[in-house]
Amino acid sequence: MSKRTVLSLALAIFMGALCFAQEAEISPIPDNKGSLGLGYGTPYGGLGLNADVYFFDTAAVTIGVGSYGYTAGVVLGVKGFYGPSTKTWRPQAVLLYGTNRAIYVDREPEEPNIRESCSGFTAGLGSQFMFGKKKRHGFDFDILYVISSEAFDRRDYWNPQLVNKIPEIQRFGFSLGYRYAFDLKY
Repeated sequence: MSKRTVLSLALAIFMGALCFAQEAEISPIPDNKGSLGLGYGTPYGGLGLNADVYFFDTAAVTIGVGSYGYTAGVVLGVKGFYGPSTKTWRPQAVLLYGTNRAIYVDREPEEPNIRESCSGFTAGLGSQFMFGKKKRHGFDFDILYVISSEAFDRRDYWNPQLVNKIPEIQRFGFSLGYRYAFDLKY
């Protein structure tokens, strides 16, 4: 085949695809373009607040700010949802970067206590349950897995000095929170 024939065929296929695309139904912009949450777990920065801003009906940017007791927790990430925002139950996947573990050790009176926040990547699977006529209120729950964290290196650093007083750092965790969805005006 000559280049002219290939280009003509590609152009015809492209134009035909555009004609079929005009028949497709365009989904409306979701009513709930943001949500705020109050809860516990890595998406909430420990015990704290979380905000989602939807850039598609099934995807959102998320940020959490909270406390792990003696240290602050901050996390940023993305969430993916299965199904439209009008559903009561929507499975979700989350990928986060930020504070995902904290190390606390009370030492002898003459030595300072150890209080460290550790950052890394965390992934999770869970569900969001929204209720009410407009699906404005709800709960979310995630099972989380720590992919990476500074906590593993810090534990190895401190344990020889502290005679293994730091317990094993767990890779699995959970989050649970209450959510309120709303329309963003931007």
